[in-house]
Amino acid sequence: MRVEWLRLDPKGVVLHVEGIADRDAATTLNGLNWYEPREAFAPLADDEVYIVDLVGAQVRTEDGARVGTVTDVLQVGPTDLIVVRDGRREHLVPNVDDFVVRVDPDAGEVVIRPIEGLLEGWDATKKEAARDESSS
Repeated sequence: MRVEWLRLDPKGVVLHVEGIADRDAATTLNGLNWYEPREAFAPLADDEVYIVDLVGAQVRTEDGARVGTVTDVLQVGPTDLIVVRDGRREHLVPNVDDFVVRVDPDAGEVVIRPIEGLLEGWDATKKEAARDESSS
């Protein structure tokens, strides 16, 4: 299938697919996932990464403490939010220099500098895990 044109709509993306001539035929495509081959991706600037390359990356603090895994990146407002799952909770980390120190998609790692409250409940989770390990 070839996409002839697309536009963003408040409800999502509206696109016209070659060979689909009417709304009823187009409705059969609702809810499908669309994939683009990597060779068709646009070139990146030096400070850019593809979201697909962040999903699954390990997130650590500057001192090396493991925070969790990137599960998504939300493109909302002026800055993206990196969704980090630590096994119990989900944390939203703004993708700005103050919080995100380094992104290394080749190593599968994101290093962050969390301020107080950014990873709510994370410190308690870390302490519980350390206590559980020392008691076994």
